[in-house]
Order: sequence, then C-alpha cells, then structure tokens
Amino acid sequence: AVVSTQSTGEIKKQDLQAAFYAASYFDLPDAVTTQSYTHVVMQTSLFYAHHRIDEILATISKLLRPGGILVTTDMLRGSRESEDIQKFMKMNSMREMLTLDEMKAALSR
Repeated sequence: AVVSTQSTGEIKKQDLQAAFYAASYFDLPDAVTTQSYTHVVMQTSLFYAHHRIDEILATISKLLRPGGILVTTDMLRGSRESEDIQKFMKMNSMREMLTLDEMKAALSR
C-alpha cells in the first residue's frame, strides 16, 4: 500500500492495508465478516440507524481485533429537538436521533 502526503510525497508501508466497503450495517458482505480489523471507519452514517445502535456496535465489536479502534463521525441531536431536526428526521425516515450523552452510553455498553 502507498500512503501519500503533500509535504513528503509517497511513503511506502508494506504492512498497511486498506479496503473500503459500502454496505448495510445489517447485511455486511462475507468479504467483511470473515476478517478482523485494527480500525473501522464510518463517516456520518450511524444516525440513520440510531434506533438499532446496540446491534450495530455489537457487530463492529465482533469485527475489531482486540485493541481495535472505531473512528466515526455522526450527527447527534441537541438537548432540545428543533422543528428543523424533526423535519430532517421525517424526511429521512429516521425513528430517533441520539444525543451526545445517549451515544456515549451506547459506546460504553
């Protein structure tokens, strides 16, 4: 694998492997589920399934090697749910959107 940086050009790392998958949390391909990972990265996608967060995090936990790291960004709702958030959730067929405290609790389980 090759990692490029703007300041130094390319750095070859023989032990670095990366693969990217676009899939449903609930129907992962065998190429994903038959391996284990040092890192799992997800970007702004969990909020579509906050109502199943424990199931998603359990799956990720099974895929991560001991000491593995989950890196994610996500949308969370504030302490008060605004009309705009309600519209956004309805438009995206979202059952719920977690607060920061609710997400922290889910990640700690």
